[in-house]
Amino acid sequence: MAVVTITRGKLQVSFQLADLMARRLGCEVVRREDVIARAQEHGIDEFTVAQIDELASKPPQFWDRQAVQRRHYLTIFKESLMAFVAGGNVVYHGNVGPYLITDVPHRFRVRLTGSLAYRAEMLANESAIGMNAAKDMILLADERRARWVKLLCGADFYYPPNYDVYFNLDRVRVPTMVDMIDRAIAEPEFVVDEAAQAKINDACLCARVRAALVRSMRTRGMELTVSCQDESGEVHISGLAPAVGLATWENDIRDAIAGLDAIRSLTINDRGKSDE
Repeated sequence: MAVVTITRGKLQVSFQLADLMARRLGCEVVRREDVIARAQEHGIDEFTVAQIDELASKPPQFWDRQAVQRRHYLTIFKESLMAFVAGGNVVYHGNVGPYLITDVPHRFRVRLTGSLAYRAEMLANESAIGMNAAKDMILLADERRARWVKLLCGADFYYPPNYDVYFNLDRVRVPTMVDMIDRAIAEPEFVVDEAAQAKINDACLCARVRAALVRSMRTRGMELTVSCQDESGEVHISGLAPAVGLATWENDIRDAIAGLDAIRSLTINDRGKSDE
């Protein structure tokens, strides 16, 4: 099994690479739209998606005031994405995926890059527009993409260690990229073996638990740490309980995740007393 993430760009070449790589692995491409479609069945409504999309055009100070909406969006989005990742070979074609699934071992992270002149020429040919317009569109898309990743994940889109390989569009053809990725993911550090799959399953269960906690109005604002072992069904949740109402705090947590049949053992720990 393999988990490959490919950054999404303005050019059709990233779509071509994702499609060909998925065909090589015998799986479907998972795109942001697919994740959101599933997430909308599990707690993200169209208003939330539109609201989060709009945030990328706002100044950073405005993002801070929307922390609750971002947290809700990301938690449900990750639950949906992890369901795809845990299901077998996956090629995710998007921008925030590599930053959301940091608890998935052996994933292979691909980013496409190239000179502005070359990318603008490709876009001009694809969209039948002038070179100057193509350059403006690419620069705007690059800025929005970097803001999007920073907004949602607090990460630097251009930081090289966030990726395992860069492909220079000026020099490398898509079929060559596919062959190189295929060879790389056959190496031990990128093969999802049984041990890695077990960690993925653990991460998937944690994502489901966190999403259930976010969906409940009674636990949505709680700062909780979650750890899970999928094989045994053990779930550990810890947090700072209020000074008064420990039993209610615990009951709210239990009620929020009561519908998850994968949980066979639940431990809730209070890390201390808050002042409220």
